[in-house]
Amino acid sequence: PANAILVNPGSPQTVASGATVSLNGSATDSDPNGGALSYVWTGPAGITINPANTASTSFVAPVLDAAAQPLNLVLTLTATNQVGGSGSAQVTITVLPPAPPTVTAGAAQVVTSGSTVFLTGSATGADTVQWSQTPAATVSLNNANTVSASFTAPVVPYGQPSQTLAFQFTGTNAVGSASATTAVTVLPAQPLSVSAGADQAVLSGATVMLSGSISDP
Repeated sequence: PANAILVNPGSPQTVASGATVSLNGSATDSDPNGGALSYVWTGPAGITINPANTASTSFVAPVLDAAAQPLNLVLTLTATNQVGGSGSAQVTITVLPPAPPTVTAGAAQVVTSGSTVFLTGSATGADTVQWSQTPAATVSLNNANTVSASFTAPVVPYGQPSQTLAFQFTGTNAVGSASATTAVTVLPAQPLSVSAGADQAVLSGATVMLSGSISDP
């Protein structure tokens, strides 16, 4: 019978311009005498599905201009058995035009004077990334051209106000760039905490032990 085969062409997908797209179809034949299934994928003009005669295959999405609208491609998987039964189903692949990267610079931080500070950003779709201090550099950034950079916080003397440092994280690709900022607040150094020990009452002529302590916050 013509309706004996149930075809599943896989789930809809959203892919990037120029990406390789995997198609994972399947089919179930309710005819016990249908024999082996054969498959054929078909798509819009200009789309080359290779191979087109297997349930699972792939194609390369068209390369779109940055100003283009998303492109919906409707592909059809047809399965046929050995006694004339067949079934078809369609799946939509949405191709997105190229876009600038999406970046984040991480949450703001509060750190101690002179400590090592780590900056961790994220960049989706970026070919290169760069950390920089704004508006001008007052610290030396390590690994500034990676997602994770670090620096040594300046020493803020005790009694002085905290310092807030601003950093910008930029991702760049062929379409353009995007930036995000984060802030690091450096607390002033704290004085040593000194204890001379508890008061003592001792006998005349006794040996007295003094026990003090110092801690650095």
